[in-house]
Amino acid sequence: MKTICFARLIWLLVAVICVGSGCRRSAPIPREQLQTRSELAVTIGDREVRASIAGTAIIKRQDEAAVISTETHRFTVGRERVLVNSSEIARLPANAKRVLFKIADDRTLTIEADGVLLETKPFK
Repeated sequence: MKTICFARLIWLLVAVICVGSGCRRSAPIPREQLQTRSELAVTIGDREVRASIAGTAIIKRQDEAAVISTETHRFTVGRERVLVNSSEIARLPANAKRVLFKIADDRTLTIEADGVLLETKPFK
C-alpha cells in the first residue's frame, strides 16, 4: 500500500514539473511594433463627428466645431469645412449629420460626410 501511494506521488511530482517547465513567458513586443489607434466621437448640435486616428489623439468641442489634436497636428471640423493647423483641406455640406474623419496606419487621410467620400489623400 505504501509503495502504491509513493509511486502515485512520484508520478504526480513528475507531471507537475513537466507542465510547469512548458509554460514559459514570451518575449515582450518591441515598442516600435506596438500600434495605438484612437477611436473618438463628439456631438455638436445635431452633428456627430467621429474620428479614427492611427496614433494617440483627443477630441473636444470648441464653439461650434470639433477639434481633434494629435501629437503633431490640430484638425478642426467646423460647420462647412475641415482645417488642419488653420489651413482648409476639405469643404463639408452644412447639413451633414455624420462626419467621419480617419487617418489610417499608412497615413492616408479620409473624410466622409453622411457616408459620402469627400476627401482622401496621403497625409504626413
